[in-house]
Amino acid sequence: MTEMTTKPTKPRKKPGPKKKQNKHDRTIEKIRKVTKITPPTPVPTFETPEEMQILIGAYFKECEEKQVPTTVPGLAYALGFVSRQSLWDYSKKKAFSYTLKRAKVYIEAERNIMLLTEQNAAGKIFDLKNNFEWIDSQNLNVNDVTKPKRTPEEIEAMRVMSREIVKRLK
Repeated sequence: MTEMTTKPTKPRKKPGPKKKQNKHDRTIEKIRKVTKITPPTPVPTFETPEEMQILIGAYFKECEEKQVPTTVPGLAYALGFVSRQSLWDYSKKKAFSYTLKRAKVYIEAERNIMLLTEQNAAGKIFDLKNNFEWIDSQNLNVNDVTKPKRTPEEIEAMRVMSREIVKRLK
C-alpha cells in the first residue's frame, strides 16, 4: 500500500482595498485588452498582404470599439512583431510595403484629427515626429540679401551727410 501525502497549501492572500484607477491606467488597461489579438512570435510570417490586412483591420476595429487610439507600436504588437522597428523592416518586403504604408497613413490621419480637435497637442506632436517623420523647421535664407534700390539723388545726399559727420568728428 502506498501512503498519500498532501502538500501544505499556502494561505490565500486577502484582497486589499481596490486601487482607484485614473484615466491613464484605464487607457493602458484598454490597450492591453485590445493588443491581445495575436500573440507575438519571434518573426511573424504572412503568406499574403491580404492575410496581414485582416489582422490590421481587426486591430483598427478593436481600437474603435474600445475607444482607444490606434498606435504604431500597438499595430506592430497586434501583427505579432516585437517592436516598431521590426514592423518597418518587414515593410521593406515589396509585397507588404503598400499594406503597411496604408495602415501607417490611417494612424497618422487619426492623429491629425486628434491634433485638431483636442486641447492637449503635445503628445500627438511627439507621436507625429517620432512615428511619421514630421519635423519642426524654420527656413531662413541668409544668402538672399537684397539691398534696397536708391536713386542717384539719395546716394549723393548720403555721401554729403557722411562727409559732414566725418568733419564733426575731427
